[in-house]
Amino acid sequence: MALETTPLRLRSTSLQYNLRIWRREEARKRDIKRGGIFILALCAISLMVMFVAEPLVEDNGAEPQVQTHAATEGVPVNMTSTDSEVFCGLTTQDSGYVKLPNKVDDHYFYWYFESRSQPSTDPLVLWLTGGPGCSSMMALLTENGPCHVLPDLSTRLNPHSWTNQSNVVWLDQPTTVGFTYGDERDADNGEDNVGENIYYFLQGFFEKHPELAGRDFYITGESYGGHYVPVAAHYLWQKNKEQV
Repeated sequence: MALETTPLRLRSTSLQYNLRIWRREEARKRDIKRGGIFILALCAISLMVMFVAEPLVEDNGAEPQVQTHAATEGVPVNMTSTDSEVFCGLTTQDSGYVKLPNKVDDHYFYWYFESRSQPSTDPLVLWLTGGPGCSSMMALLTENGPCHVLPDLSTRLNPHSWTNQSNVVWLDQPTTVGFTYGDERDADNGEDNVGENIYYFLQGFFEKHPELAGRDFYITGESYGGHYVPVAAHYLWQKNKEQV
């Protein structure tokens, strides 16, 4: 099976462009009234941080290491990892796409960080931001992730990160949210799709990280994630029950 590797790169021009977009959005949000429109404005904050979800390139021009891994049947896994310490001194991380076999051309984007404590034994946490329609990169880079991105484009270590006690993967879902993309026929029309998609994503993710299989596993999120989490948990429980 031919596997496609889709590396993401950070360019200074994209930084400037995203900064201009962020400033315009900040000015616009000050004039937005409370209510349903505010939810959309909150999602727009992700424009400020989306650029850093791309694997980083150090100032010396060193490129991230791109790896293409063998896949389980129908689940190509495309990974990009880096040993760069530019991101708050964090080195044990990877990001990439998992192509879902149950869809036409759906590619789910994630960013994974190991635990700061006992990565070999600590549990695995899957984070799902809600909205619906908000990227989980917003939570990673401004809320519970190990490194926060500030408005001036600098970074700051987060001493209260969830990675203090767990291995955490932040996932952009459903299709077209954040860096996750797919064919127009892959659009999800209900929460029934969520559980199935996350199940197949995890099959690909555990192929890359077999050391995490069998750990205590938690699915959590915020906002509309209160709909995603129980649906995904129930679907996984059903699939595991079928295999017993």
